[in-house]
Amino acid sequence: MNRILVAGTTVHFWADEKYIVAELRQQFPSEVVHRLHPRRGGSWSWQAQCELREQLRAATCVVAAFSTVVIEAALMGKPSLLIGFAQSAHGPQMAGYHYQLEHMAEITTWPGVILCKTQQDLVGWVKAALNGAFADKADELRRRAQEVARCDGHAQERILEALERMA
Repeated sequence: MNRILVAGTTVHFWADEKYIVAELRQQFPSEVVHRLHPRRGGSWSWQAQCELREQLRAATCVVAAFSTVVIEAALMGKPSLLIGFAQSAHGPQMAGYHYQLEHMAEITTWPGVILCKTQQDLVGWVKAALNGAFADKADELRRRAQEVARCDGHAQERILEALERMA
């Protein structure tokens, strides 16, 4: 079954998360898995980390606003659709500003990482992902993520291999 993993974030970057998830569930009723950020009701436990690994494996794509889960997904060759329209707790003038931060701006250039500027844009890209539009980008996406993972020599261990050891 196709899955859309929605990786929630802190309220600072995505104050209207519940609304966006509800809209996705309306469009894709049985395919949305919503993972709350630990600061919003999720968990930092080892069990939660193992669940994340399995959710990433089962996912066709990841929807996120600002999260290291985008890099984790890329290491598995999974596309990520970034929310560039969410309401920020910092006020409407800051909606979607997180993607402009230097480290996220680089990630938005990766193949298979798409910045969505509207809910309609997001739904369209989710449909494309579910129809296999990113299948030919998986290897390049992994390669780009591995470049980041190797930048200090241990990031890949911390992200992907650590999750696999926990499982």
